[in-house]
Amino acid sequence: MKKRVFILLLAVLFNAVGVYAETIISKTTIQSGTQTINESVTVNRGVTYTINGDLTVIGDFIANGATIIVNGTLHVTGNYNNSYDTYWFTTYYSDTQVDGTLIVDNTITNNGNITVNGNVEAGYVEVNKTMTVNSDAILYIMYDLTINADGAITMTEGSKTIVGRDFNQDGYAGFVAHTGDVNAEGATLIVGRDYNIYQFKFLGLEYIDETAEYLDPGDNYCVVLRNNNMDIIPGIDASVLEARKADFIANNGNDLSAYYSVVMPIELVYFEAYHSADQVYFKWQTASELNNDYFTIECSTDAEDFEPLATVQGSGTTNYTVDYDYQYRLNYVGTMYYRLKQTDYDGSSTYSKTEAVTFAAKVVTKTNDFTIYPNPAVDFVTIAGGEYESVAFVSSDGKIVSEQAPQSRHSVEMLPKGLNIVVIRTANGNVSKTIIKQ
Repeated sequence: MKKRVFILLLAVLFNAVGVYAETIISKTTIQSGTQTINESVTVNRGVTYTINGDLTVIGDFIANGATIIVNGTLHVTGNYNNSYDTYWFTTYYSDTQVDGTLIVDNTITNNGNITVNGNVEAGYVEVNKTMTVNSDAILYIMYDLTINADGAITMTEGSKTIVGRDFNQDGYAGFVAHTGDVNAEGATLIVGRDYNIYQFKFLGLEYIDETAEYLDPGDNYCVVLRNNNMDIIPGIDASVLEARKADFIANNGNDLSAYYSVVMPIELVYFEAYHSADQVYFKWQTASELNNDYFTIECSTDAEDFEPLATVQGSGTTNYTVDYDYQYRLNYVGTMYYRLKQTDYDGSSTYSKTEAVTFAAKVVTKTNDFTIYPNPAVDFVTIAGGEYESVAFVSSDGKIVSEQAPQSRHSVEMLPKGLNIVVIRTANGNVSKTIIKQ
């Protein structure tokens, strides 16, 4: 009896710590539609797992000598391990083919073969065997890409590889130093910080594999946006790299939104400022963020000397859209200038374009020139009494819920129940009215 109780307790304990929190796929499977697996996934040796729809894995994804084909979107919140398995002295390497989109929040460790025909996004990528980025494909790495001793990466003409931080060619295999091979002829490679080539040194002696292929920026569109932290070895010409970098920035500036905004820690979609009566409203949106600590709204009366107005916490690191807003009260006549400053965790910062907001001495249009009905409202309202350019529906706590162009009827279904503000924008100024949403 004691033995049975002990075994039962072990089973309960193992299940509590997550030993069984894993989905094992042991036969060829085709996943279609939308699905979420709330635990790690392991695909066994010899199995082909095809993803035609959208699959989210809340955990790690391990291809253990399997073949993974991604036609839809595979989102892994943990790590993606393209591993291998050995059976009867035979090694089965994993093959991953991405024709759709593979998103990995943490690290892709490639111990097999990965072919990118679509889009791959990851925090880190470590290549220990082969990775191929084919024409028109995008490999976006938020932090570091490391090509280890036996690894090799090929970026074909027309492909784009974006490394947010460091590109590392590393390598030491046994007693022979070897730097992971890189072939990027005709491809675009953007490195956000450093391009590092590590060589094996032992007892003061340096070993270089002269037969290894190194990225030649003279033949490829390679841009290192911050530093050129490279050893000058065969195949690397720092002066050509500097010329490529200068040419790229001259043609594209520091706005690399087309390449996932590698320069800026955030990809800012827009920043706008406007006022209604004595309330100033700020709205902005980011498409992605990298180590974003906080935002500072700055103001100026001459567009030259800016002062901090308010601080809004950032979202750290994200791959999804984030909306921000802020408002404050200002009694002022004239033009104020506003800009958005973004500050990274390391203290570095970037700025948005400047927005000008003009405050008139008086609002010409009288508030009783417009009528809104029905009031109270359920689904729609009509604005009568004159011409207007646009209308903003604002909740009682000051947040803009909806902005609409002039039309015969305006939907108010999105408004919270109770008192709401309607800001009618005209050529002569803004008119504020109140409505009650039932």
